[in-house]
Amino acid sequence: GAAPAASGPTDTRSLHMLQLAAFLFILGSGVISLAPAPELISRLGEDRALQLLQTLAASSAATEIVLNPLVGRAVDRYGRKPVIVLTMLLVVATSAATAAAPR
Repeated sequence: GAAPAASGPTDTRSLHMLQLAAFLFILGSGVISLAPAPELISRLGEDRALQLLQTLAASSAATEIVLNPLVGRAVDRYGRKPVIVLTMLLVVATSAATAAAPR
């Protein structure tokens, strides 16, 4: 069987850092997803822009539903911290690619 997890100040600090990172990730995702809304509205009109933003939000939710079991298996196999770090690195890479994309 697996050895019991150590408990102590370092573990609590690591957990708090992961929670803070997850909070900042969610906050950043919300800001990033809403940032283009005014530009989309001015270019596409309110109805079309809102339809596009709703489609993107639904796609994001569907992706999460599909990937959750896979990520859960990865967490079981490799542990929570490596999976969180990897997913955050993927978000940084995709955000950098989005920022570098021609406008």
